Amino acid sequence: MASPLQKIGLFYDDSAYVEPAQVRPNAPLNAAQGLMGRHVAGKEFLDAYWSFGDWKELVALVNKSASAQSIRAYSQSHPVSRFQERHLQIVEEQNFHRTFFPHPPTTWLLDTADAA
Repeated sequence: MASPLQKIGLFYDDSAYVEPAQVRPNAPLNAAQGLMGRHVAGKEFLDAYWSFGDWKELVALVNKSASAQSIRAYSQSHPVSRFQERHLQIVEEQNFHRTFFPHPPTTWLLDTADAA
C-alpha cells in the first residue's frame, strides 16, 4: 500500500462545495439562483476526498472568512474525523504569499473552483 500524502492543498470556496439551502431570488443575473449541479458535484467530491483520501493534513486556501468557518465546521463534523487523525490548516488569501513563499506548507494544491 502506498504511503499517505502528508499534506495536500485545496482552494476552498463555499460557492463550489456547499449546496445552497434555498433559492436566491435577488441574486445577480450571472449568479446561481439556487442549487446547481456544480454545488452537488463539489460537495460530493469533498465528501469522497475526506472519506477516502489518503492524506494527513489539508491546507485550505480560502478567500472569505465564511468559507474558512464552513470548512472548519465540515472538518470537525465529518464522520471520518471521529476515527482518523486529520489536520486542517486554513490560509486566508491575503496571507497566501506570506504562507506559501519561500517554503509552501504543501506542494500540491488542487483548484476545482474554476472547473465547476
